[in-house]
Amino acid sequence: MDFKAALPVNIHVAVTKFQLAAGDTVDEFNARQAARYTGMQCEKLAEKLKLLSNSSTAAASAILDMAALLDTHGKRWKLGEFDEALARAVVSDDARAEVIDADVDLAWVSFGSLNSLGTDVNANVAEVAEKNLQKIGPDGLVYRDEYGKITKPPGWTPPDHVPFMYQLPMSDVPVATAPHAHVPRSSGFAELNRDDT
Repeated sequence: MDFKAALPVNIHVAVTKFQLAAGDTVDEFNARQAARYTGMQCEKLAEKLKLLSNSSTAAASAILDMAALLDTHGKRWKLGEFDEALARAVVSDDARAEVIDADVDLAWVSFGSLNSLGTDVNANVAEVAEKNLQKIGPDGLVYRDEYGKITKPPGWTPPDHVPFMYQLPMSDVPVATAPHAHVPRSSGFAELNRDDT
């Protein structure tokens, strides 16, 4: 399915399709699965921090330390070390509602970060959805290796976000690291009038 042809993508629908192909549950509480996804959230933030540490600033070392901690503990979450703690933490509806709120807020601030990076967020989401859903085989199940890890099919290529990035003003970027110019694209939100808020 060409998600870019149907912008904006409903990311929840795309993620649910992927989860079902991976054998995840999507309509019930599942402590093992929730802990695994918490681990993935930690690992993805660690991945972002590692990318942000690629500078010669004094902060790079501290950023790498944060990334290492998140990565280490993310693996512990994924391996099931905290399953019981998670299940006990959300024993009441109010407690589970607070965790749900935290996850929605994580998604919210992630979109805020994307909006701050100068890119066509809808196109980026469509690109990632398309690439992740390519990991689903003709049988409707994700590709897995002999250890059960989800893998990429032959010929798979990673998402390409460069075509969707807006050109950075050169005054904001040190000359030595100025990116290649990219054609600005519409965010789809030009009709919003910020004075009406």
